[in-house]
Amino acid sequence: MKLLREYIRRSLREQAEDSQSSLNAFIGEYESLSRPNPMGAPGDRYWYMGKMDGNHCLVITNLHIDKSRGNIKFNNIQTVPPDICEGQRFASKVMDQITSIADKNGVALRLDVMPFGQKSLGVEDLKSWYGRSGFKNTDEDYDTLLTRDPQ
Repeated sequence: MKLLREYIRRSLREQAEDSQSSLNAFIGEYESLSRPNPMGAPGDRYWYMGKMDGNHCLVITNLHIDKSRGNIKFNNIQTVPPDICEGQRFASKVMDQITSIADKNGVALRLDVMPFGQKSLGVEDLKSWYGRSGFKNTDEDYDTLLTRDPQ
């Protein structure tokens, strides 16, 4: 019985280390493709998408490792300036890159759907948009909590 307990503990410890390694690899690649946003909230990063009408278009993202759940918590994704750069599929391109990195590293993503006040996107629109990237609602008590397992 003692050997069985030791084996189980060692297996669980190895699984946790593998999970942390995958999460760190994901974050490393994510950070290599984006840049810290010096004007945003802590953890904000930007993806430069080019110029439109003389304005620089960015996609701002914010995510971090959620150690307690062993996944990546996606806090936000937003195209700025929205009145000029929204609707050009910039956020979709960035989402494709992020989900590709997650798949490559076997990492799950989790988020709470929250609009940023743009007139064009409400909660249902965002749920549909995230759904196209493989996010699903897995908790019937919280219909805005979405997760995406690696594919």
